[in-house]
Amino acid sequence: MGIVLLILGILLTADAAAVTVMFDSFPGTAFTVGIFLILWGAGYKKLKNGSGFMKFINAVFKLFFAYILVMSCFLAIFGITADNADYTEDYIIVLGSAVRDSRPGPALTARLDTAAEYCAANPGAAVIVSGGRGPDENVSEAAVMYDYLTEHGVDPGRIIQEDNSGSTYENFRLSDEKTNGSLSGAGVVTITNDFHIFRAKLYAKLCGIGTHTLSAPTKYYLVPVSYVREALAMVKMAIYYIPIHFD
Repeated sequence: MGIVLLILGILLTADAAAVTVMFDSFPGTAFTVGIFLILWGAGYKKLKNGSGFMKFINAVFKLFFAYILVMSCFLAIFGITADNADYTEDYIIVLGSAVRDSRPGPALTARLDTAAEYCAANPGAAVIVSGGRGPDENVSEAAVMYDYLTEHGVDPGRIIQEDNSGSTYENFRLSDEKTNGSLSGAGVVTITNDFHIFRAKLYAKLCGIGTHTLSAPTKYYLVPVSYVREALAMVKMAIYYIPIHFD
């Protein structure tokens, strides 16, 4: 088990480092988990054969590891089976992602290519590009998305820019505000990457928006870092956004 953890940790850390070099974007969550797996693997035997407390810590680590694996598998299966766009929707919401040097990163490019194909198939739908300007971005994600879609043949008059959001929850809340609350009673399709579909649907529901979904593929080199980050993002969502009632 220790050797397996070491190998997985090295592979995940190497993937995070490669993504950093290729796109000048540091996937800190995946890198941290990779280092954790390396350290756990190196000390696995000591933890396993240690005192009661050490064994308890090892058990906690196992639960954490199992959660990431199970949640990642669930998100992957959900993402590739949840497409239910009927191409008669009134609005398309394209969720933002990282941009570099005023150009979309690979995850966002996949979303925009999927959106451009949808726009061609449903020319009557308005397109909401949703994403603000991150701390390491020189322009809003919405502006980059607008430029990309217009360059790929989408009529600029169809596109609504929501350029203040900083999270998936805000993507939906501010997009609804941008349309004066029209989304809750309209046909909506959300376009995002496959790993992000499940959380996007939950956030849309929290904002009172019923949405169909259309998934964009994830590049193979982004799969490890994306799913690890998304699995942990689900924990954050549960803590901060889903109310817990003790009745």
